[in-house]
Amino acid sequence: MPKSKIHKRRGKLPSIEVVDLFCGIGGLSYGMKSKGLKIKAGFDLDWTCLYAYETNNEAKFIFKDIRTVQKEDIIPFYSKKSIKVLAGCAPCQPFSSYAFKNKNKDKKKSLYIDKKEKVYIAAIGRLLQIRRGFDYTREMVNHNKQILANIEKENMEFSKIAPQLRLYSTDKIFNKYLVLAKYASFAYAPQTGPRLIVNNKWAYDMQITLLARLMQEDLGYRKYNTDYDVINCPECGCRHDMISKCPQCGLTFDDLQKKIEEILAHDITEENSQQDS
Repeated sequence: MPKSKIHKRRGKLPSIEVVDLFCGIGGLSYGMKSKGLKIKAGFDLDWTCLYAYETNNEAKFIFKDIRTVQKEDIIPFYSKKSIKVLAGCAPCQPFSSYAFKNKNKDKKKSLYIDKKEKVYIAAIGRLLQIRRGFDYTREMVNHNKQILANIEKENMEFSKIAPQLRLYSTDKIFNKYLVLAKYASFAYAPQTGPRLIVNNKWAYDMQITLLARLMQEDLGYRKYNTDYDVINCPECGCRHDMISKCPQCGLTFDDLQKKIEEILAHDITEENSQQDS
């Protein structure tokens, strides 16, 4: 029987390039990389996987819901003459025996998170109502039936859910909320009563943003939110992420919090002293 001829390919083999869907920290990508394939990118919705994926696979991590990924998001990662591989290992946790055993526990946890979220939203809504009140006097409100009706409605809605805030929130969140809620005395105050000046209002806004961030972290939402909370530095005016150190003057996040608290405390004392005189 005649032997079959072996045809050798001329020239260099094209590069085999991979884009990994549901990449996680990159186990599948790393296995392919160890066999000589070139990993170009990985897509996943878990932001916490970024460092491990990019470090171990020397590839770009794309934070994106796979349901929104289009071919236009994938094709640019491949070079023209490469052999293109689109890999994907969908999460198997929902179908595992562990998941079925803990199905009821997961439902209870989900219900708990949903209730906590509802309470947190109501608490932030209450503080925003107080913040709006800084810009109105009692006299202005008394002459506007619509504003009065809105205030009464918001107060009624929050009174139903307020007791649950202590039940669901952490001590840190609850105590921070109590501090901010005390400023209700400055909301819709009489024309001759204690009023907050511009610096106070800015500091109060920052405190609400910080509290909302704590709530997001407690609910586990910060890992899905990659947006920065950008502020104007109170020292130099430079715009930067609230949590990061100011790139211009070096003001740290801890220093920023102290600065905010000092502004509120100082100006309230000043307002109260003027009232007493």
